[in-house]
Amino acid sequence: MRWPRTGRLARRLLLAHVVVVLSGTVTLAVVVGVLGPRVLVERLDASPGSGLPPGSADELRAAFAAATASSLGIATTVSVVVAMVVSTVLAVRLARPVENLARTARAIEDGHTDARAAHPGADDELRDLTVAFNAMAARLERTELARRRLLNDLTHELRTPLTTLDGYLEGLRDGVVDPDASTWRTMTAATSRLRRLVDDVAEASLAEESRLELQHQEVDVGELASSAVAAARPACTRNGIDLDLHVPPGPPIVVQADPDRLGQVLSVLLTNARLHSPRSSTVTVHIAAREQHATVQVSDHGAGIATDDLPHVFDRFFRADQSRHLPGSGLGLTIARALARAHDGDLEAAS
Repeated sequence: MRWPRTGRLARRLLLAHVVVVLSGTVTLAVVVGVLGPRVLVERLDASPGSGLPPGSADELRAAFAAATASSLGIATTVSVVVAMVVSTVLAVRLARPVENLARTARAIEDGHTDARAAHPGADDELRDLTVAFNAMAARLERTELARRRLLNDLTHELRTPLTTLDGYLEGLRDGVVDPDASTWRTMTAATSRLRRLVDDVAEASLAEESRLELQHQEVDVGELASSAVAAARPACTRNGIDLDLHVPPGPPIVVQADPDRLGQVLSVLLTNARLHSPRSSTVTVHIAAREQHATVQVSDHGAGIATDDLPHVFDRFFRADQSRHLPGSGLGLTIARALARAHDGDLEAAS
């Protein structure tokens, strides 16, 4: 893409001022040249005792026209000079921020997403434009970083099931692997992991872009949490983990929400707590009402999260302990937080 040369704004401003000056000068010259001498002579004739000598009217008109032309010439020259000075000042004032924005846009187009435009000195619309532009550039940078991270993580997550499928297919083709039930279970598990990963990536993208359809209705948060705890209890019991639910006494806590999506959020949190809790420990769910909001807190007695890892627990595919091969696609918390925010809420983590 070829970008235009700079300096066009200054030339346009100067041309606009010159056109205005010349237009005003021509208009004034025509009006004064046509009406001025006639009005002057008529007024002198009408004055008592003026008695203009014969032929003096023409001389008077000529003298008036000469004086008018000289005045207009001086005025036009001064006006053009002033227009040039004003155009130059305005051009410098306006063109520099605009050219700065253009240079920054070119840098971003060339792949330098960390480029930012310098703020102009004055607090005006150009400064507002620069602030908005830099905010957009920062968002583009975050999006680009997220895209690269997503591609890297997605490649890593896809490699394991694809390697498994390739190995078994090659073994079946060479006759090294028997097509027994165990083989088909392993291959089915690999394809299921691929399918789940694709579905989770699609759902995470829809959730983060606020494009998921929510069916809002009145939801009793206590009943919703009780159903989620009941669904998670068998898996926790098999791992030797207790589940406790604390719902405050009194009237039910009712919110406008999509029960299926909020249930999905609770399921993710309870699954995450189970996977990171030791045996003979307890996972606790607390329900509370705070002003116009309902809060749900899921607590466990796991090893905790490192301070450096805590801000990233909701990032796609992030795993604090890379040595542990936990089930899932690594997108559960990402989807859960996006769903919470889609309900005008949020999801936070503390260790």
